[in-house]
Amino acid sequence: MDSKELFDLALSKASGGRYTECINAADELLVSHPRHPVLLTLKAMCLEAQGKAVEGRQATTDAIRSLEFTDSDQKTEIAEACRHVTDKFLPAHPSNVCLLMVVTAVAYQLQDIDGCLAASRTLISKDSSNTIGWLYKGYSHAAQQDWSKAIEAYQRATDL
Repeated sequence: MDSKELFDLALSKASGGRYTECINAADELLVSHPRHPVLLTLKAMCLEAQGKAVEGRQATTDAIRSLEFTDSDQKTEIAEACRHVTDKFLPAHPSNVCLLMVVTAVAYQLQDIDGCLAASRTLISKDSSNTIGWLYKGYSHAAQQDWSKAIEAYQRATDL
């Protein structure tokens, strides 16, 4: 089975609520595509859906870091692929903090500052101690040159 077929299999497993099988397929793909943001996003969503919040958030943090350090020529394409995954699953899982974290980071990477700010607010409303939410809220306010709100958000992030 090639990578595309395995990725499609992982997506279909997640869509069918077969989270363990999705995680296994994502793990198999991560061997040949280490730290791939889309695979980590998919895995994180499934882990959180299984009630494994700590593991899910670690995979999410890894996905966001990997996206942040992706070559600029590939960043938009990978961010759009992450957005495809989150758009597909977020309506059915609106409280999945892992998905909300990725939505926030992807909006920022795609220079959708208003979208990032809205997503960070939603994320913080679901988990007020989420450092990623506060950081991206700060990034968004800084991009809008609203320095006092940016500093306030950064301070909240560093206090966590």
